[in-house]
Amino acid sequence: MGRPREIAIVGDPAAADTQALLRVAQGAYRPNQVVAVGRPGDSPAVPLLTDRMQLNGHATAFVCEHFACQLPVTDPHALEAQLA
Repeated sequence: MGRPREIAIVGDPAAADTQALLRVAQGAYRPNQVVAVGRPGDSPAVPLLTDRMQLNGHATAFVCEHFACQLPVTDPHALEAQLA
């Protein structure tokens, strides 16, 4: 069984940069993965999105395991590397 992983993506769900991060997050079969997406500044319904902010106005992904998160990323290639 793989290790559980949580991915929080903060950005406009319809924006191209958010969609690019989502494609990476959902692009491979990872059965122990949860993905949450929320708009910046919205009151999050999902605790994983609480206190998550965008970096420099770009959609931002946070990869977390065991209650610790890696550095936030805005680049799809950087997210892919964190998920490898």
